Amino acid sequence: MKTRLAHCGILAILGLGVHGCTEQDYKIGKVESGAGDQARISVSPSALDFGGLSRGETGVETVTIESVGDVSLELGDIRLAGPDAFTILSAPVNELLAPGETAEIEVAYSPTNTQDSGDIFILSNDPSTPEAVVHLYGVGLIPLLQFDPPVLDLGYASVGDTLTGTVDIVNGGGDVLDVSMVAVLGEGFSSESVPALSLAPGDRHPVEITFSPSFESNYAGEIWAESNTPAGSSKADLTATSIEKPVAICSATPEEPYALYDEVSFIGSDSYDPSGGEIVGWEWALIAKPAGSAVAMPSGTGSDRTGMVPDLVGEYLAELVVTNDSGEHSDPCYAAVEAVPSQDLWVEMYWDVPQDDMDLHLLGPGGSLLSGDDCYYANCVGRGLEWGEAGVEDNPSLDIDDIPGTGPENINIQEPEQATYTVVVHDYYGSTPDFYGANSVTVNIYLSGDLVWTGVKAISDDNQYVNFALIDVPSQSVTSL
Repeated sequence: MKTRLAHCGILAILGLGVHGCTEQDYKIGKVESGAGDQARISVSPSALDFGGLSRGETGVETVTIESVGDVSLELGDIRLAGPDAFTILSAPVNELLAPGETAEIEVAYSPTNTQDSGDIFILSNDPSTPEAVVHLYGVGLIPLLQFDPPVLDLGYASVGDTLTGTVDIVNGGGDVLDVSMVAVLGEGFSSESVPALSLAPGDRHPVEITFSPSFESNYAGEIWAESNTPAGSSKADLTATSIEKPVAICSATPEEPYALYDEVSFIGSDSYDPSGGEIVGWEWALIAKPAGSAVAMPSGTGSDRTGMVPDLVGEYLAELVVTNDSGEHSDPCYAAVEAVPSQDLWVEMYWDVPQDDMDLHLLGPGGSLLSGDDCYYANCVGRGLEWGEAGVEDNPSLDIDDIPGTGPENINIQEPEQATYTVVVHDYYGSTPDFYGANSVTVNIYLSGDLVWTGVKAISDDNQYVNFALIDVPSQSVTSL
């Protein structure tokens, strides 16, 4: 049967009669031939760096194309993509290169900017590289006038008063900058006469700007400079106002809340508008908090925000910006609180990657894991374990157990025994979804209100118990494990 199929197939290929062969017998598929002889292109170098050239100078570099295949290389279009600073002087467009033959592309660079870049695309019949690319780079050693800052906001001045600020003229280029003229334009803005300048690369010259409003308004102006830069002229914007801004007054209470136990209120009701307008908006934001904290600024629309409970020991910084009925915004006001531990033994934990449930364990003196001497999520919420002497003062409490996030978690004891305790972290294996990579876990330990130890370990295996630290209460010290 194999012989008959081959015979019928050959007849079909030759276009001869196929009597005795069914359609199925002589139907053949496409035969994939081997790679065979193919054209190949080699381009050297793959990038041209012209270095630094002064304005008016021209650099010329060469790209070599070589036919390195088994058959002739047919070159097609050769095109340049980039600024006018680059020019192709000569190129072997549509040439045929026999194996081993070479051809050259000559490229010129005359800088127009402080930095220029482009690409040359070379088309050919190389099936593996139908479009070869050569990258082009050049640095223009030419002057560049920059203003620092590019926008100068002089702020508020009442009618009849004067404000001053400074804008620097900076040479950010690679050649001497010659400044022929500086002018300040715009109602209310002025400057002293600026002489002709000659600045070496990196040098700067300050220009003092004066704002003197004659009526209540928001003001806008410009400072212009004429120079020998390619653009010729450059400008920076000037802004100021004689309309009084509203004033944000903010505070936070209590200033030293107990972490996990006290609610913090942020108060902005004393904010006012000196021009007699009405404060209609209070924008609160929590702009800083301890690493690992998951709390946010409470929502609301009024002057105050209440109910934030610090979840870690450390500083929390809030910002308030108020808006009056004219749409003017105040400068920001800042209010900070410093959360402190409420218990003598205070252990905090957080980790980097979410969806990787880490569990904090605190072993009592001589305790073992998953026993009554191990405080963890299954048995220790609300001081449910009886440790030490009768009463709750020396009992542990797990106040936070976080599963999907990155913590924090916390275990504390109000009055720990004069003994040793062990801190262990468990990478819980039952969460869905779960993260299986290395996850950095941080543990902070406070004794009698002071941070005495911080440790970071990477945990990567589910169901792994990792010893972190041994707490010695009598000596108020912590040993890494």
